[in-house]
Amino acid sequence: WEAAASVGSALLAVLGYLAFLLATAAAAAVILAAPGFLEHILAPGELSSELGSDWPDLTAKLLFIGVFGFILFACVTLLFARRSSGFLHMMRVLAACFLFSMAFLMINDNKPRRGWAEFTGQQAATAANNYLDSFRDGEPLFFGTVFFAGSLVLIAWPSAQRRRRRAYARETLT
Repeated sequence: WEAAASVGSALLAVLGYLAFLLATAAAAAVILAAPGFLEHILAPGELSSELGSDWPDLTAKLLFIGVFGFILFACVTLLFARRSSGFLHMMRVLAACFLFSMAFLMINDNKPRRGWAEFTGQQAATAANNYLDSFRDGEPLFFGTVFFAGSLVLIAWPSAQRRRRRAYARETLT
């Protein structure tokens, strides 16, 4: 049963890390306003004729909700996967998910409000550069980036048991 529990924990960990990765991708799409980029820069007007004029806003709202859905799923699955590794290792998951959520909210609040519409007609690289330049500088952007980096460090931090096993393996090999 111990081997089966270990395999189950490994599968839960893989699912949790995958959900964390999907939350990161969805957060990047929301922050960079990917639906607006598609609508105004890559295919101006083409998608609105097929999907309706409000599809970029609707897609952005769904992605916003998806970020928190993925991060919640990652939190729950990683908590279950790490339950045999100790309380502190489980708390790192909670802290990482909290920091990720705070980073996302801070950076998302700092993005340009005008969106991509003002860059219609520009080449994609020029428009992307102008969009990124229009982010407001300041503490929220800085701390959001620091919180995101902190969440990555916490989520990747190995358990104490794993660190001890690696140290023991290094000692026996030398």
